[in-house]
Amino acid sequence: MPLHLRRWSVIIAVVLLATVALAAWRPWRGAPAESVGDERTDDKARGIVRLSASKLAAANLHVEPIAVHELQELRTVPGRITYNTSKRLELNAPAAGVVKKVFVGPGQAVKSGDSLIVLTSSDIGLARDEVAQCEADLKLAVKEHEWSSQITENLDDLLVELKLRPKIVDVEKAFADRVLGDHRDKLMGAYSKLLLAEAVTADTRPLTERGVLSGRIAQERRSSLEVAGATFSSVGEQSKFDAARRRDRTKAAVEHAERMLAISRQRLRTLCGPFSELTAADDGSSSDVVLKAPFDGVIDERHTVEAARVAGGDPLFVLANTDTVWVSAEVHERDWAMVGSVSNGVVMVTNPSLDAPPVPAKVAFISGKVTPETRSVPLVAELDNAQHLYKPGMFVWVALPAGKPHERLAVRPAAIARTRTTDVCVRAIGEGCVSSASTSNSASKHPIGSRSSKG
Repeated sequence: MPLHLRRWSVIIAVVLLATVALAAWRPWRGAPAESVGDERTDDKARGIVRLSASKLAAANLHVEPIAVHELQELRTVPGRITYNTSKRLELNAPAAGVVKKVFVGPGQAVKSGDSLIVLTSSDIGLARDEVAQCEADLKLAVKEHEWSSQITENLDDLLVELKLRPKIVDVEKAFADRVLGDHRDKLMGAYSKLLLAEAVTADTRPLTERGVLSGRIAQERRSSLEVAGATFSSVGEQSKFDAARRRDRTKAAVEHAERMLAISRQRLRTLCGPFSELTAADDGSSSDVVLKAPFDGVIDERHTVEAARVAGGDPLFVLANTDTVWVSAEVHERDWAMVGSVSNGVVMVTNPSLDAPPVPAKVAFISGKVTPETRSVPLVAELDNAQHLYKPGMFVWVALPAGKPHERLAVRPAAIARTRTTDVCVRAIGEGCVSSASTSNSASKHPIGSRSSKG
């Protein structure tokens, strides 16, 4: 046989012998492997992890049984933190003028009633002078009304007294300190003539009876008495009417002065605005007005400096209080059905940039108008921001309740591990042993283990 054929025969024989030896060796080696390492291989296949006591303590695991809980399905929509519009105010110049002094700067915290700025305005000075003039007119009108009322009252008393026909000396003494105006001369003059006519008539009667005086003279004297009585009555009535008319006229003047004063004050308040305070006028600063902070907050913006000239309505400051903020969420068409269930409820707000759990926000209102650009309904909720963690303009997620709550078998969120394909949870199967299970098997009676967390 040629040499090269002998070599190939030897190689083939060696390969065959090796194959037979390997086949005979595998069963003999396989039995010990299954008997020794089958426990670990089976644990891995079944997803079981065995932990020592130290590792179990370091893992910070705790075990609790699964139970039926009332669950609420949530739908998450995007939202944005905005100012609470009732706590954000743009303060404008009440009238044209010059900035005299500025007390605050951007970012400065202020309390309600703190002075912010002093303005000098000629318009405010003129309005303030008008108020002062109306106040003076009212004082004069009140005095005149009081004077005319006293005259009317005293005149009535005098007329009642004169009906008793007292002596003129007694009348003047009784009414010496009482105000009668020009009615004193008119009425007392007519009364004096009446007394004289009565005295002459009384003296005429006995003389006529004795025939000393003719009947014609007696008749003339009686006529003079009648004329004096009529004149006195006429003067009394006219005086009473004039006094009452003057009293009513002065009363109307007082009412008019009061209205004019109220109008001028209202005009001044409107010109200055609701957050202004006038400075004292005794130092020559009748044109100065001080703007006050209407509530506690922070100066977000300042738009003026000292000695600047401003026009009425020009912005001066923006004052904001962010102790509470609004969360504006956009509820799209597919979620409109949820709007009715949260109209008076609470939504949960999460900020992805903050390491903080979701916080509740009370629904303030839901707009009845659809935003044309986004085809969404704005939902606004009020969020407590006492810690000032949320800033206007921040992006947040808003969880809205979808439907009614329902009871389901549930575990803590920390007991669920999320993978690319499914969610699994950890369950305790013995001392130091835990295993993973799909959430679809959550009805198992085994207690679920979860990592401790704040939630």
